[in-house]
Amino acid sequence: MWTYTLLDAQGATAVVRQEDRSRMISDGLSDADIEAVERHLTMLQMNGLVPTKHPVLRQMIEGVAAAPTAMNVSVAQGTYFRGMKLAHGEIDRRYGG
Repeated sequence: MWTYTLLDAQGATAVVRQEDRSRMISDGLSDADIEAVERHLTMLQMNGLVPTKHPVLRQMIEGVAAAPTAMNVSVAQGTYFRGMKLAHGEIDRRYGG
């Protein structure tokens, strides 16, 4: 969940900043957990998985009958990251951790 929390807050070039690290620690994450978040962000960025591929965002935009303008693509990207964050945040509740 933290990977997408950071992507939602900072965009596709997200990194773990000191204030993020402090919030993660207060949420109960260990140093190893934080390093895993950093590795996941790096993997997504290096493999071209963020920003989200245009066909995915275009499908979201067309799903609400909007035009694929730069602003709508930006809004769709934020919505995608926010949705992924929320979905990952519900895993424990849905599947019992």
